[in-house]
Amino acid sequence: MAELFHTIYVPKDITPDTLIAVFLLKEFGDTIFPGIHQARIDRISELKKGETSKSLEHIGIVPLGFDDARFTSNKIKTLTEQIAKYLDLQDENAVTELTNTAKNKSGEEYESFYSILQNLIDEYQENSNKAFKAAHPVIRAHFNSLRQELEPIPTEYMQKLNEGKVHAFITKQKDKELRVIVIESSHPEMAPFLHNHKEIEADIVGQKFDGGHINITTKHRLKVDLGDVAAIVRIEDIRKKKVPFDNINWNDIREPGRLEYMEEWLYDPEEGTILNTKAPGIERSGASQIDAKELKMALLNGLDFDRFDSKCPPVGCKGKKCKFYFYNLMRCRKRRLNVDIDQKMLDMQKTVKVLDRDSIVKMKKEERPARFEKDKKNEDVEDFLGHKKEKAENPGQKGKDNKEDNE
Repeated sequence: MAELFHTIYVPKDITPDTLIAVFLLKEFGDTIFPGIHQARIDRISELKKGETSKSLEHIGIVPLGFDDARFTSNKIKTLTEQIAKYLDLQDENAVTELTNTAKNKSGEEYESFYSILQNLIDEYQENSNKAFKAAHPVIRAHFNSLRQELEPIPTEYMQKLNEGKVHAFITKQKDKELRVIVIESSHPEMAPFLHNHKEIEADIVGQKFDGGHINITTKHRLKVDLGDVAAIVRIEDIRKKKVPFDNINWNDIREPGRLEYMEEWLYDPEEGTILNTKAPGIERSGASQIDAKELKMALLNGLDFDRFDSKCPPVGCKGKKCKFYFYNLMRCRKRRLNVDIDQKMLDMQKTVKVLDRDSIVKMKKEERPARFEKDKKNEDVEDFLGHKKEKAENPGQKGKDNKEDNE
């Protein structure tokens, strides 16, 4: 490499990702690329034939966003991600937030800053150097603000872990393995930290705030179905608040949005979130009485569609004797439906007639019996932080809970 770097090549079409990547390179790249913080920026269409990162770096130039460059343009990783990894910055929380912005990740905090950078690019279309000069102090101020805000999070996380206020496990939903963390913390950026930190990378975070409120968030790309989780937390909350079950429409408890008598719970399947907040026009605070352990069980029981109460028989349904009955989960509805169908099939067999081939062909479609898949067995739950397995807790084991079936 050259002893002094004086130029950064960027493509003619720049994006907020380009602005952020250049910021990281100039701010943190001097150790590897001496003098890069003072380098000028040149926009070019493409590298000349025979030019590579190695040949250009030998003469003091760092190319960004070209096919033959060290930091290339591709659909897998943004330039910001590549720079952060090369400079060993990916563990810094503020850099992670900038990386999310560069991806134009969904979320108000990311989209708004992305729009600010895009507006700068649009304003200085004729002179991109001015765009970089204008963007650099804006990104630095934002970055320093993020640093100040996010600095305490890893320390708080380790403290909560040592206090036993972090519960981590692996479960599944259909063919997806999901890493889940439940934490007692009031830091508003704790969930993004747990989702994005490379040592954790939680797919689902259940956060219990000091005031009692609960947020459940997921990685948007996974498209996790939280419908049964929403049903469980809603039912458990109104049970604790002694809301009469006669007021509840059992067929609606998995529905998105806010429900009557359960207005505090906002379920958004598009965003993959369940938020426990104060409902507009409702005087009560909205804080949940569900504790962290109960939140863990709600996620454990709600996410895995093949999971049943330990007292559930191999076939059929015990009805109100099973605590799952009151959640009216989709898997339980299917189980009860199968019981009804199986009984009808037995009744049909008593009067079945022997048919010849021609008669069978003429059978009406609705007269042919439906086929159902057998239920799968439960699987152990793995704690992916402690690397140990524990059998699923039975929410109906506690004597007190068994008496609270609200018959």
